[in-house]
Order: sequence, then structure tokens, then C-alpha cells
Amino acid sequence: YGWDQIPILDMNTDKPLKVLQAVLVHPNSRSLPIVVVCTILGVQLYDIKTKRLMYQCSVENGSQVSALSTVKDL
Repeated sequence: YGWDQIPILDMNTDKPLKVLQAVLVHPNSRSLPIVVVCTILGVQLYDIKTKRLMYQCSVENGSQVSALSTVKDL
């Protein structure tokens, strides 16, 4: 899979977002990894096989720390 094959879009406007960082994570409870994507608007988690958005956490008022700690808790 290439990173360009997963469309990273703003869920409100369907416009492409700039990706700040992307990481493959392999949780113990899954057989395939997930892609964690940090954008300027928040954090998004994608299923690597289906390329579907699994979870999205918006960053409001510069609360980047709370968005990242939310993803860690998943």
C-alpha cells in the first residue's frame, strides 16, 4: 500500500488535508495494522485493508495533547 492510496479528507468539506505525520500501528487485538494520521485538524485512524476511516478526533483550540492522549487510550 502507498500513502497516496488512502484519501485523507476533511470530513466536513471533503477537501484534502495536509498530513503532518502518519504511522502504522499493530494493535494486539487486530490481525492487520491500522494507519494513524495526524493532520492540521486532528487525528484519524484508518483500516489498512479497507482504507476506511475508523475513528476521527478533531483538535479544537490547539488542544493537540488531548487529541493524542485520546488516540493512545484506544
